[in-house]
Amino acid sequence: MQIGSDVECFLRNSSDQVINAAKHITHDKDNPYKKQKIKIYYDNILAEFNIPPCNNAREFITNITNGVYLLEKLASPYKVDLTAAAIIEQSVLQDANAKESGCDDEYNAYTLMINTEPKNFIKNSSVRTSGGHLHIGSVGDEILLDPIIKPLFVYMLDLFLGLTSVAIDNDLSQIDRRKVFGRAGSFRPKNYGIEYRVLSSWWIGKPEYTALVYSLTDFVYNEMIEKIWEKFWTVTIGDKISYNCFGYDVNIIKDAINNCNKFEADRLLGFIFNFMPNDLVQQINDAKKIASHANCMGG
Repeated sequence: MQIGSDVECFLRNSSDQVINAAKHITHDKDNPYKKQKIKIYYDNILAEFNIPPCNNAREFITNITNGVYLLEKLASPYKVDLTAAAIIEQSVLQDANAKESGCDDEYNAYTLMINTEPKNFIKNSSVRTSGGHLHIGSVGDEILLDPIIKPLFVYMLDLFLGLTSVAIDNDLSQIDRRKVFGRAGSFRPKNYGIEYRVLSSWWIGKPEYTALVYSLTDFVYNEMIEKIWEKFWTVTIGDKISYNCFGYDVNIIKDAINNCNKFEADRLLGFIFNFMPNDLVQQINDAKKIASHANCMGG
């Protein structure tokens, strides 16, 4: 497995107002700022960095840490904010780039249809959202090159990573984000694999969270090679490909993610822990404790 990421963040001024990052970071996607394999640019009104494909956890954590450091340095004197969603002032939304949206279509793995809401939302709403998207590719095998497998991979990521993120992330603005963005099953098919688009940028806030995201993604990838999906899903191939979930109530999973239902996510952790090694369960519990402590401290 190789895993990369593109991470979007708000920039705030000394009055805690969100600014148009393009006014300070003048590099765009076609002409990014580059340093230490990290690319930084503006996307819509947000600042964004991406990292190259990584082969192991240490490389992934190092690149994310470097990305955060370089973005904070480039963004100064403005503050990098990992909030999932924010209401933007109309004066900022008047800028042309505030109406721009990604050129590639986003898909819903459950309906197998294009998500059309995001582009309409950006044109008509004063809310903007951040994403911490994961780019996952096959190396030495073809597990993610099979178009039939890609939705199944997303289902397993929702089950193990998406649910866990709801249980850990305490950002209430995530509720606003998931009205349109980061909903269960959100992904883009890629020629190397998939782009998983459910997470916001909360997980770059601490190395422990970054390590957990890597561990869970790596776990799902390796289990997919062993066909873990067969414990939960069947695939029928005819005139149309259809997927049927029999191993859990998929609507509860989608509801927990889409509505940021932490109570349901916590309850479902007990279910998914049955399929995980003990060290990964401990890693999740440790991250939950860190998040709980940070929430109590107001940070």
